[in-house]
Amino acid sequence: MTIWVASVGTAAAEWLHLSDPQRFPTWVTAFLILSALAAAAIVAIVARHAAERAAVLAELVEALHSPLGWPEPTHGLITASRWKPAPRAVRRAHRIYPNKIRMHYIPAAAVKQQSSLARMYRSSTEDESAPTAEANPEWLRLINSLLTENLGVAYKLSVDRRARRLTATPDPQAGEDDEPAAIKRLRAKVASPAMFEAGAVVTDYTMSEKGRITKFTVTHNISEKLARSSARTHQIERIMSKILAGRWRAEFNLVDDIAEFELRPSLPRLVWPRIYPENDGVAAAIANYKHTRFIYAFDEDRNPISWHPKTVPHRLIIGPTGSGKTSTIHTFVTQAARAHWAVNIVDRKNIEYRGFRDWPNVQCVATRIEDQIALIYRMWMLMKQRYEAGESGAARTEDFAPVLLVLDEFTELVKDIAAWYVKLRATPGLDTKKWPRELPIEEMVGSILRLGRTARIHVIIGMQRPDVKYVEGENRDNLTGRQSVGRLGRNGADMLWGDYYTGTTIPPGLLGRGVAYNDHGDPVEVQNFFTPDPYKPDDLTDPTAKRVLKALRPASFSHPRIVFATPFDPHQDEEFHYTDYLEAPVFLAEERPDLDPLSDQYRFKPHVGQGEAFAAAAALGPDRSGSTATVAPPITASSRRQRDTSSDRWPGYGAPAPRAVDDLQVGDLICVDAGLGVWGILEKPPEPDVVDPTAMLLSWRGADDEYDLLTVPADDPIVSRALLDDDQQEAA
Repeated sequence: MTIWVASVGTAAAEWLHLSDPQRFPTWVTAFLILSALAAAAIVAIVARHAAERAAVLAELVEALHSPLGWPEPTHGLITASRWKPAPRAVRRAHRIYPNKIRMHYIPAAAVKQQSSLARMYRSSTEDESAPTAEANPEWLRLINSLLTENLGVAYKLSVDRRARRLTATPDPQAGEDDEPAAIKRLRAKVASPAMFEAGAVVTDYTMSEKGRITKFTVTHNISEKLARSSARTHQIERIMSKILAGRWRAEFNLVDDIAEFELRPSLPRLVWPRIYPENDGVAAAIANYKHTRFIYAFDEDRNPISWHPKTVPHRLIIGPTGSGKTSTIHTFVTQAARAHWAVNIVDRKNIEYRGFRDWPNVQCVATRIEDQIALIYRMWMLMKQRYEAGESGAARTEDFAPVLLVLDEFTELVKDIAAWYVKLRATPGLDTKKWPRELPIEEMVGSILRLGRTARIHVIIGMQRPDVKYVEGENRDNLTGRQSVGRLGRNGADMLWGDYYTGTTIPPGLLGRGVAYNDHGDPVEVQNFFTPDPYKPDDLTDPTAKRVLKALRPASFSHPRIVFATPFDPHQDEEFHYTDYLEAPVFLAEERPDLDPLSDQYRFKPHVGQGEAFAAAAALGPDRSGSTATVAPPITASSRRQRDTSSDRWPGYGAPAPRAVDDLQVGDLICVDAGLGVWGILEKPPEPDVVDPTAMLLSWRGADDEYDLLTVPADDPIVSRALLDDDQQEAA
């Protein structure tokens, strides 16, 4: 009908204009066309409303024709008038309901369907024209319940026996009596002293199809109290999470005395990385550099957490072994390679990035310490060359191809380079008096952190725990892109995030769970993407992992693989200098297969016999090689960190001991149920219970990432295990 009205009106206006242009000029024709379109819009609105009303009536007829005594749905059986918008809190398929409903019934059939204990009419002596609401209560309750079920509004019924008609009108006294039980309970709870006190009202709510509350709004009169104490708002959220299913959070509008509650979503255990369109070569990488973002995680609201290298040039990633730190770095490596950046990796563990040796646009994965020294020096020299080219006018900053340098296990790298250099200086017959006391590798890295942004050289540093050198002082300002994976100790949280609790409440076993800055600069808990390791078969058992790796792999090469020609054997070469390692010549891998780890001609490949391979793969046993004496390796901090803690489900905590509630700190492990052996991490500082002044509320987080509250007497001790920092764990 809408299309017909618009078409006829437009055609009529054009016909009039063409038949008599003088009498019907262009502006008159335009006015007539607009009038036709307006009429069509009015028809559309009226028709839509009529369709909604017809749909409601059709459902009512379908639901009520049998109780009303009719054998099948009949048009005109039910009529309705005075339509109104449905309450927002009532979730129904239709958004309107009638304020008056008239239903025609068949008395005999209605009586037959109902209980024989009641008659349809009170007495034959009554005035037959008088309506009554007392005819067969069971039947009326059935009709009323069907109306409420279909429309979401409570009605009251009256019976007109002579007209054989029921009339339904909204019951003003029903109010909260017809609300779901969950809403009645919620109304009582929000007005309790522990919550918003007397006078608080639930003004709006929504429920799921299963009858579960998903959102609600509370108006109250305690904004001044909430403004004086943030602990009160936290307590309200925790109590709400206790009395309702799930975790709840609130947005407090203290100006308007409103609190809006919604279910807090839970972070997933596994998130696969996003697949971005691949850049078309180096030229596209340079052109898109300013807008390049690498998304690597999601927060609890599924908001993407990203790294924008243009504004945040370098990243520091903290995470112990087994937390998912390496997989997070894999995400940056694959995304940078797909963006056709030149990616270079220093792999101190020698095995974490082997799968990326043949990855397109990954130039070098340095595993030998000599190659690692040469790679860092070459990157430092590239930065200097770019500055000189820019200063001389030979090139512009906008012409530089972006480069990513990954330095994983950087603390161990610096220590190993220092030990290697001491050994090199002790080479017999070598004059090292004029050599520096130590290689300036760490200084070169600091220089890249300070100046690499302008040269478009970006660094990712990975560590197992925060190092004062890189989270304080000048390097703190240069490593503004920070994230932690896994649980932190209190000192680490203070160094990384500026407080003693952020990142300390992450349960063990949540791989990839950590803390990172969001777009607003606030540290939030995130779930990092899981990028499989191409070299590890265990990561590729899932078919999804194979598909993800295939999709992440760039289709073309922009940066060929390179190798370094470092001295082969310092004990056999007649003359060499420490600068021979720093300034080692660089070649394309295809030009020097003897220096290519992927080639069968690789000269630095360790020669391991069959017996040694068997001994490496077998369990620890006696040495059968003929040697009778072995030297035990020194016990280092690194070896202590890697000791087996699989027997303890909660590693990193002290021994159980009773402690006063006031002595508990965020991140401590508390015994929630001694009988069942349930432990949880204290998520918030202990707070007084508003209802019971002699009790304290403890908010805890379980091993399966569940949240709950525990109420304990304020004066009674509670069994707990204190959170240990890294140095305390080593001492233990």
